[in-house]
Amino acid sequence: MSDLQLLRKAMADAGQMAPADFLPDGITHNYGVDGDHEAGPLWYCLVGDQGLICAYGNHVSGDRNLWFSEALEKSTAREQQTLCAALERSIKLIHQQIRLDLDAECEFANALFAQASHVDRHPYLSTHKVEAFGIRCDGDYLLVPIRDANQQIRSLQRISIDGSKEILHVGFKSGCYFSIGKPNEVLVICLDYVTAASIHMATGWSAAVAFFRENLLPVATLLQSKFPHLAMLIAEETCPLGTKFEPGKSTQKAFEQLNARVVVPNIRDKPTGTTCNFNDLHVMQGLDAVRSQLIRKAEDF
Repeated sequence: MSDLQLLRKAMADAGQMAPADFLPDGITHNYGVDGDHEAGPLWYCLVGDQGLICAYGNHVSGDRNLWFSEALEKSTAREQQTLCAALERSIKLIHQQIRLDLDAECEFANALFAQASHVDRHPYLSTHKVEAFGIRCDGDYLLVPIRDANQQIRSLQRISIDGSKEILHVGFKSGCYFSIGKPNEVLVICLDYVTAASIHMATGWSAAVAFFRENLLPVATLLQSKFPHLAMLIAEETCPLGTKFEPGKSTQKAFEQLNARVVVPNIRDKPTGTTCNFNDLHVMQGLDAVRSQLIRKAEDF
């Protein structure tokens, strides 16, 4: 295996998808969870030609890992020090820039949301059969505010007419979320706006959007500490093969310690090879189907 193949394997073993391609330029690159070189929660910094060293991680979870190539391990101590110093300088610079950008981005997000229009109708909402709850519109884009534990807007998610989504990632931190409804009886945490809207419309329960799967547990932990008296459901998606989402053992144990139950929709005639959520259940079978499936799960508490 080549060095880059070994790096991809190391990243996979650490639970992080590798980017579509690597640039060994000593610059920290952000990319999406699908590997595309677009603004996303994942990052890497790769330096060295003959001997490679790479730092990589996740802005949302805060995970950070370091990898050395076999060639680097055989290099001299001076060569290793030179590469490590270059990598550390690059990472230090990007983290300094993130800190500088954070306040500016939060200010931008708050200003953009404040001047955006209130929305009643939008093609994306119509397609998914949901109403607008606490979101606004900037031209053709829906804006979903992403708030921290103190309900301060830290970032925004923009949703286009065709459903493409983009998040201002510098301001997005682990535990940030968007919520619909006042906490009562049951609190449901999910991954996107339309799923939360469908759940709230079907049940009247409060629903929170974590935006990323890696952020489900931090949001659940935060909200459980704020509302310990509420039952908590984690509304996940079905896998392409129709099997249940199975969180890792450590994550599952953490959910159990929070007394949170993972629930996935049961959809008749689900298209083969697709991932479906509770909004898909709403669109395909109606709000009554969403209500009945979630209420049955909540009755297990």
